[in-house]
Amino acid sequence: MSLGSLALLTDLYQITMACGYWQLGRADEEAVFNLFFRRAPFRGSHAIAAGLQDALQAANTATSM
Repeated sequence: MSLGSLALLTDLYQITMACGYWQLGRADEEAVFNLFFRRAPFRGSHAIAAGLQDALQAANTATSM
């Protein structure tokens, strides 16, 4: 399965970090980021998560290398 374009799965934090790596001359180095969930917002008992299949596939691919 191909992940296709991930252009719509980014936010300002990721762009800021990418710019920081580029400014430090580390744009070609591997970076590690965490994916986590603390609790449902607004005292809710439910949360909706999207893109987990892509995240799990990327993690599985990285660990099998």
